[in-house]
Amino acid sequence: MTLCASVLLRGQWADRERLTFPLIYLPVEMAREGGGFWRNRLMWLGFAVAGAAESVNYLNFLYPSFPYLQIKPYNVGAEITQPPWNGIGALYLASYPFMIGVGFILTLEVSFSCWFFYLLGKLEGVAAVATGMSDPGRGPTLARFPYQAEQGAGAFVGMALLVIWLARGHLAGIWRLVRAGKDSGHEIMPYRAAIAGLLACFAGLVAFASAMGVPPAMGAGLFALYLLFIITLARVVAEAGAGWTWAPTLNPHGLVFAGGMQGTPTKALVGMAYLNWWDLEYRDHPMPQQMQALRIGDAAGVSHRTLLGAMVVALVVGILGSFWAELDIFYRYGAATAKVRQWVPSMGRVPFTMLRSWMDNPTPPDPTGLAAAGVGLAVTVVLVLLRQRVLWWPLHPVGYVLAGTPSLDYMWFPLFEAWVTKLLVLRYGGMKAYRRALPFFLGLILGDYAVPTLWGVWGTITGNQMYLSFPH
Repeated sequence: MTLCASVLLRGQWADRERLTFPLIYLPVEMAREGGGFWRNRLMWLGFAVAGAAESVNYLNFLYPSFPYLQIKPYNVGAEITQPPWNGIGALYLASYPFMIGVGFILTLEVSFSCWFFYLLGKLEGVAAVATGMSDPGRGPTLARFPYQAEQGAGAFVGMALLVIWLARGHLAGIWRLVRAGKDSGHEIMPYRAAIAGLLACFAGLVAFASAMGVPPAMGAGLFALYLLFIITLARVVAEAGAGWTWAPTLNPHGLVFAGGMQGTPTKALVGMAYLNWWDLEYRDHPMPQQMQALRIGDAAGVSHRTLLGAMVVALVVGILGSFWAELDIFYRYGAATAKVRQWVPSMGRVPFTMLRSWMDNPTPPDPTGLAAAGVGLAVTVVLVLLRQRVLWWPLHPVGYVLAGTPSLDYMWFPLFEAWVTKLLVLRYGGMKAYRRALPFFLGLILGDYAVPTLWGVWGTITGNQMYLSFPH
């Protein structure tokens, strides 16, 4: 389903809107003919800076007397205990080299909007405490103010609907081609196959949920919201390069039940609980990666048949390989031992904990939460309209969408650092200085991944537990 949706939207995003797709810069430069990337001294300097910073922390992990560099998040919010400023909650400062590198590629509007809306959300929390709106003693409705999870869910739905609306001309053109029995020839599969595949997958999911006891209307609503969420997820990655992207904590399950659980058959609750894995985690969702792969294929001139075959093989090998790896680790080392991260096996209890909660305490309708989601949707629409019609408007809707998720907790400060750096480079050196500096920041990305990978290989060979880099 995600691959079919990616095929239908690729032309709009890549050819018409010309989104930046910041995550493809590095692999495209690495594979560019001539090898200029590998001979660039600034790239190797950035690689060395990131690799050295990570290596210092690996050595600190192995030898605690060795110095430590504060790359990972430090919660300065924990130091703020006096009201109303304690309403700021957790406020992390991190300096991940790879995220600084990605932030340097982003447009100034996107990077600015990310940290601006994140801090604005923190100030909303301060205002809530100052006005007494966030006092838990005032009841569950006011305790959630300013409803950031609900705003985030509304923003996700609103962004997806706007993406589809903006693509209406492109999608109408696809439909005309399909009705005429033609195809553009620019995609890895025919448009007819993509539409049929998307509809068949959606119908299959609804039928699967129905077989588990979920009413068809509820199942259709769940998977329609899920599709909207992943479209927004792919859009956010295509514009903001947020490769580690969360969805709002109010996910499609929560939106489906926002109308209340009373009268929902127990069988339907059981089915919905077992389907929780569909929208529990979005950080490694395939659709953003598939969209990036399609864009890389365009840039590298890879044949459609080769690209489609590679993506299908990677999908099958990835699924089977991950299943085998998890089971092998669990049985080799013991799933309940200290040698295995307990977060992984503990997730198996989530559906049953969720079901028990639903059955014991069915939630009533939540009109206030739905209203807050409507506010999030409306703000997203306004930001998109302002960006289209006011040339100087500095705020990008992607920043607001991301601020409604936990994604920016670790990424807002690296994006702030990158924004300041890029602003200064462009102001005092112009575009020429920016192009000259770009290889250094690409080197930061490469070094921040390559060096920890080598340390991980060394740990596997020696059997030693190693320092964990981003996002742990």
